[in-house]
Amino acid sequence: MKQFILFFSIFFCLPILNINSQKIVLENEYKFESLSKDSYLGNVSFNEEDKTTVLEYVERDMLKTTFKRYYFDENLKFLKEDIETFNNLDDLLAELKNDIQGALSWFNYKGESYTTESIKISQGMGGKVVASKQTITHNFSWFLGLYTRKYSKAEVVKIKSETDNKIYLYDYFVNEGSGDAYMLVGVKAAKGSKDKYLHTRNFQIVKLSNDLDIEYLEEINFDYNMAVSYKNIVYNKGVKLDETPESTNIKNGKLYLVFSPIKTMIGKKFASPNPGDNLLVVFDENGKIESKIDYKAKTSGWVIKGLSCADNGDLFFYGPAKEDSYVNNVMPTNSPLTGRTEVKDIKWKNFQIMKISQNKFEWINSTDLKDFKTKAVSPPSQKQMPVYQGKNFVSVGSFVSPDGELFISGQNYTTKKVPDPNSKTEGATIKVLDDYKDLIMFHFDNNGLLKSQYGIRRDKMNKYSKRYKTPQYLNLSGDAKSLYWTYGEIKGMRGLELMQSVGNSNGNFTISKSKLLFYPAVSKIDLASGTLTDFNSLGKDSEGKQKYFTNPLFPQLISPDGSKLTFFGEDKKGSLVWLAQMNLN
Repeated sequence: MKQFILFFSIFFCLPILNINSQKIVLENEYKFESLSKDSYLGNVSFNEEDKTTVLEYVERDMLKTTFKRYYFDENLKFLKEDIETFNNLDDLLAELKNDIQGALSWFNYKGESYTTESIKISQGMGGKVVASKQTITHNFSWFLGLYTRKYSKAEVVKIKSETDNKIYLYDYFVNEGSGDAYMLVGVKAAKGSKDKYLHTRNFQIVKLSNDLDIEYLEEINFDYNMAVSYKNIVYNKGVKLDETPESTNIKNGKLYLVFSPIKTMIGKKFASPNPGDNLLVVFDENGKIESKIDYKAKTSGWVIKGLSCADNGDLFFYGPAKEDSYVNNVMPTNSPLTGRTEVKDIKWKNFQIMKISQNKFEWINSTDLKDFKTKAVSPPSQKQMPVYQGKNFVSVGSFVSPDGELFISGQNYTTKKVPDPNSKTEGATIKVLDDYKDLIMFHFDNNGLLKSQYGIRRDKMNKYSKRYKTPQYLNLSGDAKSLYWTYGEIKGMRGLELMQSVGNSNGNFTISKSKLLFYPAVSKIDLASGTLTDFNSLGKDSEGKQKYFTNPLFPQLISPDGSKLTFFGEDKKGSLVWLAQMNLN
C-alpha cells in the first residue's frame, strides 16, 4: 500500500527577470498517510553525500514512541519512508546512549525524568550574598517535545568578601558543565570607613563551587565609579543574543562585560571626567580574566544593544548613543548609586559600532541618526519609506559578510501606557509595547559607517502580526555579492491556544502548542550598491492565494555549499507537507 500521495511536482525554469532570483525553482506537496496530526517535526537535515533531504517526525502515544523519516532527492521528490518504533522508553533511552552520533542524535531525550543541580545566587540582607544549591527535576513533555523544569531549594550559604567585608552582587554566571558559579561583586569598605561607595570602584570575581566552597579570584579596580553597561556570552558555535536565564551558562563560552563610568548626585567625588572611557573585560568559562580592553566611545552615552560574531571570530558591538552623557543617564543600571529600573525617553543622536578582533580593539565609529533618513532605501514598488528614528526599535538578528560589512535586522514598534500593577500610587502608569510595525535593516560598511538603511512595510497588519515579532532570515549568495533577506509574513494562528505551565527559576511561564502561520517573502540585496529588489511571496497556489506556511521551528535550510535554500512547511490544516527550493545566485 502506498504510504504517500503526491499532489503535484513542479519544476520552474528561470526566466530572465530581476525578481526571478527570488523565485521557487522546485516545489513539491505531499500527503503522507502514515503521518498523524499528533506528530511534530523534530529535525530537518541534508545529506551531502547522496543529496537527500530528510524530515523527521516524532509521534508518541500511551504505548509506543515512533520516529517517521521521509527522504527526498535533490529535486525534492519523495524517495522512501522509514519508521522506527520503540515500545519501551527504556529501549529508546538505551539506543540514544549507545549511538550518540546515530540517526536519533538530534533527539534530546534523556529519560522521562532526570535531575541536575544548579546554584542560585541573590543579594541578601546586611551586605551578604546568599547562594542556594538547587536540585532541578527535568520532566519530558511529549506534548511539547522538550523538558520542563521544576526547582527546589536546598543548602544555603552566605558569602562575604575575602577580607570579611560586605559585598554587593552585580551579576553571576554558571558553568553548567562543572556546576561552578562565578559572581561579580563589589567589595565594600571596611566598617568605620567614610568611603561608603567603594564597591562601585572595587570589583572582584568570586567562585562558588558545586559543593558551595568559596574561592576569591581576580579583582578589577577603578579610580572612578563604574557600572556594568553590557554583558553577553560568545560560545564556541556562535553568540547568545538573548537575556534569558539560560544565557548565564558560560560552559564552552566567553563572557564579555563592559564597565562604563557613571555620574550621580551621590558619590560625585569619584565621577569620571571622561564618560566615554570604558573597559571591556573578557572572562573564560572558569571565571579567569582573559583580556582587558580599554576603549573610548566616540559618543559617550552608548547603550550597547547587541553583539554580532563574524565567521572569523571578529566581534561587532552596536547600539544607539547620545553625546556628552554618562551611561546611567541613558539606560538603567544595577549600580547601588543609581537603583533605577528605567530612564526617560532618550533623544538619540548617533548609532555606534565597535569592532574587536582577537581580543584587541580595532575601531569604533558613530553614524548620525540624520544619515538614516538620507540613506533610506525601500523596494522599488513601495511608496512609503520607513526610517529608523533611534527609539522603539527591537533587533531580531544580525549578519557579518565575508568583507566585514554588518547587517542588523529588526522592527519598529509603538508603545502605550497602562496602569502600573506594582505601584501603590494612584494613577501611576508604565510604558509597554503596543504593536510591532515596519521592518528595518541597517547596512554598515567594513568601517562601521552606514551604507544603506532598508525599510519595508508588511502586507499583513492583523492582530497576530502586531503581537509577534516578524521572523527574519539573512542568507549570503553563492558568489558573496548579494544578500537574501527573507521575512515571515504573519497571517494568523493555527490550532487552539492550549497552554502548559512550565516552571523555571523566575516563576512560571506558558508555552503554546498552537502554531504561528507565516509564509516567506524574499528580497535580494546588492551588496555593492546597497539596493534591494521587491519582495516576492512564496507558497501561493495557481490562483495567487496563499496555500503554504513555513514551519516555525524549521522554516528553511541552506545547502552546505550555500547555493540553495529549501523551505519547509504545510498547508493551513497541517495535512499537506510542503517543500520548496530557491537558488541563491
